[in-house]
Amino acid sequence: MSDLAYGRSIVRENKLWSSFLYSFPFAAAQVTERSIIYGLYSGAYLNLHSYLADVEATELANLLADYNAKIMELTASETNLVADIGSRRYLAGVDVVIHDQKMATKEEGINADDLLWDAKIAALSADEAALETLAAKVVAETRRTQARIVELRAYIDIEEVRLAEVDIEIAQKEIQSAKIDIAILDAANAILRIQIDTITAATKLIEIDMDIARTKASIAQTDSSIAKIDLLADDLTREEAQTTIMEGERDVASARADLAIAKSGAMDTEISFYETTLPAQATTEKNKKIELLDQRDAIRRDGLEQQQEEKTLSSDSRRTESYLGPILANDDTSSQEAIDAQRASTIAHSVRTRDAKTSAAIAAAETLAAANIATTLRHYVKKVPD
Repeated sequence: MSDLAYGRSIVRENKLWSSFLYSFPFAAAQVTERSIIYGLYSGAYLNLHSYLADVEATELANLLADYNAKIMELTASETNLVADIGSRRYLAGVDVVIHDQKMATKEEGINADDLLWDAKIAALSADEAALETLAAKVVAETRRTQARIVELRAYIDIEEVRLAEVDIEIAQKEIQSAKIDIAILDAANAILRIQIDTITAATKLIEIDMDIARTKASIAQTDSSIAKIDLLADDLTREEAQTTIMEGERDVASARADLAIAKSGAMDTEISFYETTLPAQATTEKNKKIELLDQRDAIRRDGLEQQQEEKTLSSDSRRTESYLGPILANDDTSSQEAIDAQRASTIAHSVRTRDAKTSAAIAAAETLAAANIATTLRHYVKKVPD
């Protein structure tokens, strides 16, 4: 049954049968009524469609009979000519349809190429934006690296300050050691003073011995004078020998006195060295160490100030980096979304293009098949029996 006949049957059915006025759930009477109506409708539907099928079969038979009658009135050459003209016209129509389908397919291909180039341009734009974002990332990473370098330099300065503090502690220990050495030298000076006092006392004793020797010498001289007057020659000789001995003892005592005086001078020189030169040297070394400590302290203060400045710079760099981070992330997200959307559009368009080409190929194949049927139709048309 054709679509036209089926449409006419639907129109007639809508005029004959009205829609139901109630819906589920149904009462018993409604169920019975619906069963009756469905039964009548089914019977009428089948009968009507059988009638339409018979009508169409009759019309087709009449059409074929009329065609066969007209073909029988023609000669064989005329029949072939009519069939050839009909097939040529049909094939010309098929060629026009195929050409139109090809043109539509080419137009769709051109549109697809346009969309593809648009997608490529958009992808290049997205790549350019991604490169700009990457350049911004490189700049941010460079700043971060520079900040890290500054931070490492600050750490190095801190370690240098710590080493300087260790040097200061070492210098303080050296100063304490020098003070202890000075105290030891002071004690040695005190001991030397005691020794000098002892030597001075010994010198005084030597002087007393010298006075005793001089007194003995005077006595000897007096005895010698007495001997010259009262004693005999032998006694005089003995006294002279004793006088010679006493004079020798006096020379020895004089030599001892000279030695004691020389030792006293050496001790005075040593005491002068310990009291004057050595404290001056200790004071000079102490002043030099104090100046060195002052210089190290100044260097440490400069390092601390530089460290504070670098910390401030590092804080500013981190603040800038934290500000640029969300912006760069948003740019990456937007660029990636645009790239994904463009890729999805390109893929969807390629799918549509492929479907259109497939549909055009199917339509062309169907058209060619119909053309083949039209060209072979005359071989299967038979004369209607009388």
